[in-house]
Amino acid sequence: YGFENQVQQGKPYLHRLILNSLPQKSRPPYEELHVYLDGDGTPFINSNIPSDDPTARQFLILDLLSKDKKPAILLGRPCYYGFHDSAGCQSSLWTSARYSQDVVNSLVFTLQQWLKIKPAMRLVFIGHSGGGTLATLFAAYFPQTSDLITIAGNLDIKAWCDYHGYTSLSDSLNPIENAHVPVAVKQLHLVGNNDQNVLAQFNEKFSQRYQNSHVFIFDGYNHTCCWADMWEKFLEHELK
Repeated sequence: YGFENQVQQGKPYLHRLILNSLPQKSRPPYEELHVYLDGDGTPFINSNIPSDDPTARQFLILDLLSKDKKPAILLGRPCYYGFHDSAGCQSSLWTSARYSQDVVNSLVFTLQQWLKIKPAMRLVFIGHSGGGTLATLFAAYFPQTSDLITIAGNLDIKAWCDYHGYTSLSDSLNPIENAHVPVAVKQLHLVGNNDQNVLAQFNEKFSQRYQNSHVFIFDGYNHTCCWADMWEKFLEHELK
């Protein structure tokens, strides 16, 4: 993709940041910065054995980043993107505690440090699947947040676990209970009607709690297809 990547020390975990070309060409402060978060990737080898490396084996989030015409970064989750064996990493951080307060705190700290060097007037958080979960949980930490966009976002992890018969994510925060998105933040939650992983009803139940929140259901789309195909036009239309 021709992206640049950087390593940033979080608190306490290491994070990889992947930048599209525009943060390098544009001088901060950026009028608008898009911050992407990837999904859960591969947390388990099978139902009982955690993966050694949870990093996603598909490239949807990079495809989305490549189609973004604004300055944009991918904020890597703790222990993802080559850091699965770095200090402090253990499998709970991509299994039961994948959306824990520790994970949220380290992501928030990492982005805060990056923004001290390259500030932005507005932040748009964009998360796919579990990345949408995390984006929803920490959008409130940044006063410059203007928009929150989730794609197949898991916004009610209890309902999701119950539906699939998964073990409860007991050490994680649940957006429907723990997210406190400011009312001024525009929320756009995108789901596919063929998504058998994250059901539209989970997003709709979450969205009902906010006046400035909207759910878009796309015919024929599933958990990963075909978001990249529509992404450039969607951003142009919705983020004017």
